[in-house]
Amino acid sequence: MTEQPAMGALQRVVDVSGLRAAPLTVSVKVSDGEREALARELGIEAITALSAQGEIRRAAGGIVHLSLLVEAEVVQLCGVSLEPVPERVEEQVELDFAPPDASGDNRQREVFVDPDEIEPPDPLIDGKIDLGAVVSEHVALGLNPYPRKEGVEIPAEFVVGDDDEDGEDGQVEDGRRGPFAVLANLKARD
Repeated sequence: MTEQPAMGALQRVVDVSGLRAAPLTVSVKVSDGEREALARELGIEAITALSAQGEIRRAAGGIVHLSLLVEAEVVQLCGVSLEPVPERVEEQVELDFAPPDASGDNRQREVFVDPDEIEPPDPLIDGKIDLGAVVSEHVALGLNPYPRKEGVEIPAEFVVGDDDEDGEDGQVEDGRRGPFAVLANLKARD
């Protein structure tokens, strides 16, 4: 039994089993309903626009290469004021896909990844690539993890102090207990 692609809010399965030397041009257009579902899946307020364009080409050794530009207009909530923050996501995607191990031994095994080496290809299952999953993943990767509306500052009462203001006892200059005061107490016990 072969693995099935993960089902998510956005699905665009492309069969590349018949791909020859000429590259295949791909374009992903997304409906309003799919954008709303993906925004819910990603935990953001809205995705107002989302598209992707690129090509898929055959490479040596049965490898299939995907080159895709993902562009999105998203709305997240400001981490300080909870006001909507519109932002643009633009991700250039370069991925390789390869058929599962030809020997038929597809058992999961421990994999050692060297960060200096080229990333191994993703599995090409049943000769298909789910462009929707690739687009969704790269929109998620392109999101600002700390969205902040322009001009909004963290209120002073929520700022405990910088590292250089903490004293040895975990106290901040104005006498309040800093976030590491508990650790200072543990250190004092030793």
